Amino acid sequence: MNKFLFSLLLTLLIVFPKYAQAGNVVHDPEFVRMQKEFSKQWDADDKRVRSELATLQKRFGKKPNIVFILADDVGYTELGSYGGGKLRGAPTPNLDKIARQGIRFLNFYSEVECSPSRAAVMTGRHPIRNGVYNITLPGQVGGGLHPDEVTIAEVLSNVGYYTGHFGKWQIGGEEGEYPTDQGFDEAE
Repeated sequence: MNKFLFSLLLTLLIVFPKYAQAGNVVHDPEFVRMQKEFSKQWDADDKRVRSELATLQKRFGKKPNIVFILADDVGYTELGSYGGGKLRGAPTPNLDKIARQGIRFLNFYSEVECSPSRAAVMTGRHPIRNGVYNITLPGQVGGGLHPDEVTIAEVLSNVGYYTGHFGKWQIGGEEGEYPTDQGFDEAE
């Protein structure tokens, strides 16, 4: 795996716990249990990632960029990087190149609808815990991501990143639920 991009993923493992320790996140019992079980390993990982990030920041003079792409209705073997692409009749050379240079996530438990899955990615919490467990439709009141939820955009903003969301949001369409209300500096 590309050392640079591996560090990007692990950045979140450092940033989120530090943000959470500031009193902004209330952990559920499962997290507390896991923290007791894995705290030594997490601390070792944090130390390694901090070292990697410091090296990258020194080399490039800035924090590394993070680009996250989420697409609906893409089967596991549809992209070439996952064994499909040309074999399925639709080559995906550009996406395959991005996958080679970055991190391929091999396992994610999604919901049967897009809104709950998107909310889970944004918050790191199961839909039943973040309150988005159905598709949020335009004009729907009360079905979006609650303003008190902590999103990855808020966590990254708190450590100096400029964040943007481009494309389908569909986890809230009323005041307080827009991407720019959920920690993104820019959204389209």
